[in-house]
Amino acid sequence: MSVVKDPQRKKALMHYSQMWKNGKLYNVEVLYDKGANTIMHFKYTKKPLGSLPAIK
Repeated sequence: MSVVKDPQRKKALMHYSQMWKNGKLYNVEVLYDKGANTIMHFKYTKKPLGSLPAIK
């Protein structure tokens, strides 16, 4: 997993990881604001995200 500051300069952090769904592996991108306890963005894909390579 990797974490970077929000590209839009808010207090939220962008988290990159992988998850399994229905037996398939996906890259996950989550923008989370800990202070507000809010997920501001969620995306999963097999394409490369952040520092994660594409999943074949």
